[in-house]
Amino acid sequence: MSDFTSDPLKEYEEARDNFWEGLFFQGKEHKQRFVQALQDSRKIDEDGAIDRNYAAAFYLLTADEWIWQSVQKYVPPQSKGGYIDFAKILKMDFSGGYYRMIVLANHLYKQRDEINVSALTNLDTKNFKVAISAIEMLFYGLRTKSLQVKQEKKK
Repeated sequence: MSDFTSDPLKEYEEARDNFWEGLFFQGKEHKQRFVQALQDSRKIDEDGAIDRNYAAAFYLLTADEWIWQSVQKYVPPQSKGGYIDFAKILKMDFSGGYYRMIVLANHLYKQRDEINVSALTNLDTKNFKVAISAIEMLFYGLRTKSLQVKQEKKK
């Protein structure tokens, strides 16, 4: 909790810089898929900032190997136009927790609709942690130095 003598910007920057260290992953494969998706998407600015909306969506979509394999043709670099085509992804046959994770990814990516928080409480523990981390990712953002990712210039 901050007081009147604290610097809110400094607190935010420290939390943002430490966010990656505490980020929950379903396993090492989730982390590898996530980092690879970010690299392949070319959504990294010249200063190393990663597009928050893409990062949050990729984090959710890469959490499960089956989901990731199913949606890859609708995300950069395979998707036409360089965006995540949630219109097509949401028409696919996902059920239960998978569907809730994809809907959340869509909401965080587009930031247009309200999120039904009660739907998140129906997730299992691991997916709930992933969902909360994705929301935090949208707030804090990520930088390539945190990920130790080779930065490629946007084309």
